[in-house]
Amino acid sequence: MKSHNYTYSNNNKKQSSPFVMEESSYEEFFNAQPPKRKPQHLNSDGISKKKKVSLPRLIAPMLLFFLTIFYYELVFKFSTTVEPLGMSFLYIFLFSGAFAIPGAILGSSFSRKANSIIYGVLLGLLSLMYQVEYFIYLQFKVCYDLKTIANGSNDVFNGFLGTIVKLIFSVPGIIHIILFALPVVLFIISVKKRYIVCEKSDIKFRAGLLLAVPVIHYMCLGTIFVNSNYNDSYKKLYNYQQAVSNFGLLTGVRLDILKINDNSDEIDFEQNPTLPTQVTTTQPTETTAPSVTDEPTETTEEVFVPTPNQLDIDFAKLAENSTGKISSLNKYVSTLTPSNTNEYTGRFKGKTLIM
Repeated sequence: MKSHNYTYSNNNKKQSSPFVMEESSYEEFFNAQPPKRKPQHLNSDGISKKKKVSLPRLIAPMLLFFLTIFYYELVFKFSTTVEPLGMSFLYIFLFSGAFAIPGAILGSSFSRKANSIIYGVLLGLLSLMYQVEYFIYLQFKVCYDLKTIANGSNDVFNGFLGTIVKLIFSVPGIIHIILFALPVVLFIISVKKRYIVCEKSDIKFRAGLLLAVPVIHYMCLGTIFVNSNYNDSYKKLYNYQQAVSNFGLLTGVRLDILKINDNSDEIDFEQNPTLPTQVTTTQPTETTAPSVTDEPTETTEEVFVPTPNQLDIDFAKLAENSTGKISSLNKYVSTLTPSNTNEYTGRFKGKTLIM
């Protein structure tokens, strides 16, 4: 492109027109880029600055998750036991908080959509677990531990499928399905309507939540250990049914997992109680008055002699030849004092008792 430079005369002087552009100026004009604006999410140093999430908005889904676990525990307890709450209300409340915190950490570590999915999946799994345990109790009037459920899972589909269907469509079954599914439905609606937004928290906030788990856990253990009744059922005299009744289903499952993975050889036994001395009494035998024609007969009364209820097994020798828990069990049995037989021993021998 050629440059056309027009000149005009003024006082016999040639001057260039100010509106005439050189060829290089045209190229600079058309190739010029608009000035870059600094994004609003960058600070003066060009470093990204995140919008700070308000604390109520951040903890709203976490609080909902905790209240849902506590709600599940109360519904399950009132549905499976007639015992009053008492101190178990406090234990269930604290343990629910300790279980809710890991879920809250996981549900606040990613994007909004991912966090919402995580919370929804956790609530759905909890709802399913409580429903399974409730229907087991509805049928057998006892709660099953994990090993029992795993061993009987094949029989459920082979022999008890019809019974399960009847339980599900019974009035108590339908009511409890609604009760356990209600929090999941409310959470989905709240997320859809944006009543609750599952925001991502920073690393410091999640670290603080993680440190709160052992604090709440040991706070609850402290209140348990000062109460001998609950202390025994939590540690020494643990059984799954009592643990679920006193501390909630989640705590019962946790203790059951710990017992399954416990490989220690120590067994806690009760002290050998002192058996009361048995006093043998004989019942008087009824005799009929002899008639005039009957000749007197001599009657001999049998004297009962008690003998120990003891098998011909040398448990002390078995303890020496075994190891681990078997050795501890044999050693304990060898120290027990056997009870004695009485006049009722063997009364039903060879007979079938039908109740």
